Amino acid sequence: MKSIFMILFVMLVVGTLAAPMAVYAEEKKEIEEKAEIPEGFVAQTMCPVMGGKITTTSYTDYQGQRIYFCCPGCEDSFLKDPEKYFEQAAKDSILFENVQTTCPVMGNPVDKQFFTYYKGRGIYFCCASCIETFNADPDKYLKTMEEAEKKGMKKDHEDHDHDHDSEHDHDHDHEH
Repeated sequence: MKSIFMILFVMLVVGTLAAPMAVYAEEKKEIEEKAEIPEGFVAQTMCPVMGGKITTTSYTDYQGQRIYFCCPGCEDSFLKDPEKYFEQAAKDSILFENVQTTCPVMGNPVDKQFFTYYKGRGIYFCCASCIETFNADPDKYLKTMEEAEKKGMKKDHEDHDHDHDSEHDHDHDHEH
C-alpha cells in the first residue's frame, strides 16, 4: 500500500513540475520561431537588466532591436547604458527580436537573407553590398537607425492623445 502512495506522490510531483516547464518550453519555441533565430544564436528569454523572465508587454525598441524586460522599470536602466547590455548579449549569443523595416544603409525594405550580427544586434539589410558598407562604419549606421526610431516615436506620440496630468510611480530599484 505504501508503494502505491509513493508512486502516486512521485507522479504528482513530476506532473506539477512538468507542466510549467512545458509551458516555458513552448513560449521559448514561439519566441525563437517569431524571431527567426539563425544557427548559433538563442532568442532573448531573460531580462537583460534584472535577469528575470521577460514579458512581451514590457519592451523598448532600440537600433532595430526589440529588447524585452521583466517589468517596465527596467527600460530606463537599459537606456542609461545600452552598450553594456548589448555587450553581454553578444557574449551570450543572444539575439533580440529584430523590428527593422528598412535597411540602415539605403533605407530600402529589408531582405532577411542579408543579415549580420554586430555587438549584440542582429541587423538586416536590403542587399549584400549594404552589409559591407555597414561594416566599414557601423556606428554611423546605428546612429542613423536611432535617429529614425526617434522620428518615428515623435510622430507616433503626436498622433496619439496622451493625458500628461496623471502621475506614474516609476520608482523601481534595479541595483544589485
